[in-house]
Amino acid sequence: MTTGLQAFIQHLFVVGGRAVSIPPPGALAELAPPKAARARAGDTFFVLLSPASGAHASAPLLEELARLAADVYFGSGGGITGGLREALSAVHARAITSSVRLNALALVLRDDQLYAARAGAAFAALSQPGELRFLPADRRDPLESSLPPLGAAAEPDMQLSRYTVAPGEMLLAADEGLFDAADEAIGASLASGDLDAAIERLKALSEASLSASVMRFAPEAESDAVHLKPRASQRTPQPMPAVPAPEPAPVERAAPREP
Repeated sequence: MTTGLQAFIQHLFVVGGRAVSIPPPGALAELAPPKAARARAGDTFFVLLSPASGAHASAPLLEELARLAADVYFGSGGGITGGLREALSAVHARAITSSVRLNALALVLRDDQLYAARAGAAFAALSQPGELRFLPADRRDPLESSLPPLGAAAEPDMQLSRYTVAPGEMLLAADEGLFDAADEAIGASLASGDLDAAIERLKALSEASLSASVMRFAPEAESDAVHLKPRASQRTPQPMPAVPAPEPAPVERAAPREP
């Protein structure tokens, strides 16, 4: 028998070396809206989009593309993996027409199963008892980690994976702003099972620019002030809880540092 889980989420957005008290503009997490396809009822969808190294994209464009990914996923039928492919393929097509290049990580939580799809330099880290699992498994291996960003090639190139998760486990979704952080440091940030503590530790590990989110999985019966809500419709997004702040300037990723 599978276990029904929910996800509580906090975000970390670093611009110019300073943490900003709003979610990254390309981060979106929500429950299935009322008009979702029948195959998607009960799913929780998450996406994190950010400009690739040396690229830039406006905050409104990133928000629009994140909503597009959610709309395409919740409107798709068939398997979850296929839905993730459709969602990121739609973002890829728009990225090409908008002349942007994007790191992307999309996740779906259904019961105790977590499905993931990544492109570019986005990655995930899942903290489980006695183990820290990454997607890609080895970020130091170019053969595993080197995927072109969305919008950089004629066809999108994605890496997919699936995990079984349990209450109390935590997952980091991040772009290249944490790509070079030590595995042990990331693991220590997630080990406490506390979202606030994880965010504070990850701030200290961040490069000058970072888009990241941390999820904590919990039983469906657990209540929390930062729980997700479905959108009222697929055209009206439900904003993620955040401290109100002015909209940031266009997000830009610095070019990779010279060794």
